[in-house]
Amino acid sequence: MLVAVVLLAGVAGGGYVLLTRDDDDPSQVASDDGLSAGDSADDARPSEDTVDDPADDPAEEPDATEPTAAATTAAPPAASVTCWDGALAPNVGACSRPQGPAGLAYVFPSMADQGCETAGGSAPGRKILMKCTAYLSDGTEVTINYSQWASVSAATDHYVGKGLIATLAANGIKTFTGYTSTGVLNNAWIYEKEPYSASVYAPNRAAMTEALATVVVGRLATEVRGGAS
Repeated sequence: MLVAVVLLAGVAGGGYVLLTRDDDDPSQVASDDGLSAGDSADDARPSEDTVDDPADDPAEEPDATEPTAAATTAAPPAASVTCWDGALAPNVGACSRPQGPAGLAYVFPSMADQGCETAGGSAPGRKILMKCTAYLSDGTEVTINYSQWASVSAATDHYVGKGLIATLAANGIKTFTGYTSTGVLNNAWIYEKEPYSASVYAPNRAAMTEALATVVVGRLATEVRGGAS
């Protein structure tokens, strides 16, 4: 699922059961000469009634009360999530964190057609910065900086350090608004638990409102690393 964030200035063994017979049972060991006194060879030969039929040996039959290997082997968790890199996982938490330009492009699908380029002059704690350009319905140009940070706190420190004002967090995202030193309106938002941000620069509030509603698209906070298969 994708979410277009509209934010304004205020805005987880089994085992084998081994059944063994007692090979040390004294009753199964013959005397030294094999015959007792007075016994003939015929007497020594066991009758059919005394022949130990292996099929009758309870030690050869599995105990119905014992679980079988198949029953005790735990099935692996079903892969119900596709991670950002195409890997399958039982849940989003088992996915790795998106990395590099490909990772950013997954987190922010809107980057696909915005002619993004890797930018230099990165701020402290920023791992990668992609500078992109988008155009509004009336042709107005807006700039969007998509970033991956070493931590959420590094991103927060950066925007607070620029003089932007933090607003209330919603849907796992926190927003910062204000103006650049040259008077350009700036709206930035970062995920509360994942170190990615989008920072939009627009000439006026109307342009900013449209940009946030139409040209900046990020994934839900719960699906930054992957989503349902």
